[in-house]
Amino acid sequence: MAKVRVFIVDDDPTFSKLLEHELKQANCNNYKMFESGEDCLANLKDKPKLILLDFMLGGLNGLDVLRQIKETIPRTDVVMLTGLKDDTVKEKCMAEGASDYILKDPDGLERFRDEIIPKYKRRRFISLFS
Repeated sequence: MAKVRVFIVDDDPTFSKLLEHELKQANCNNYKMFESGEDCLANLKDKPKLILLDFMLGGLNGLDVLRQIKETIPRTDVVMLTGLKDDTVKEKCMAEGASDYILKDPDGLERFRDEIIPKYKRRRFISLFS
């Protein structure tokens, strides 16, 4: 079995499924999905290379999870996901080490498909895409 390279961490099953669909369309099948930050953190031993992380999770919020990810595996890229159109939130996430920030709306999903995925494909991101 291929090593897991992408985590999707989101308690919104609809948006998680949309991200999963986009990854599959890009031939990325090495991913795991989690509904909580706690589950994500418990599985960091898998050493994912990319984490798609919701900012507003129940339990630990996305910013707290981001901090712990960066403490544990600092070279992992984390793309924050949120429905909040708030520059302050974006600035906080980027200051804590997020690689990017995507709004959970049709434009954000399009940006994920058209910018984020190609960026990792171009970098041949550690066998992220088969």
